[in-house]
Amino acid sequence: MTTKSGDWVIQNPSLYPCLAAGVANLPLDSIVLLDQLRCLDIKRILAYQGTLTPEEYQPIADGLKVMLRL
Repeated sequence: MTTKSGDWVIQNPSLYPCLAAGVANLPLDSIVLLDQLRCLDIKRILAYQGTLTPEEYQPIADGLKVMLRL
């Protein structure tokens, strides 16, 4: 995730869903970088941030389906 935005976010909203500050305890408005998908290593997870509701998670799931052509 990142807090830096640009035209790439506006041109590809399904690939870069935005989460508002406060959602899942995020301190700032953030952009999910679905094109940065890779295997997760439990060692890289440093802290629990929060939980998304099904409605908040839906744009992420939809973007992953598009990206993975599911």
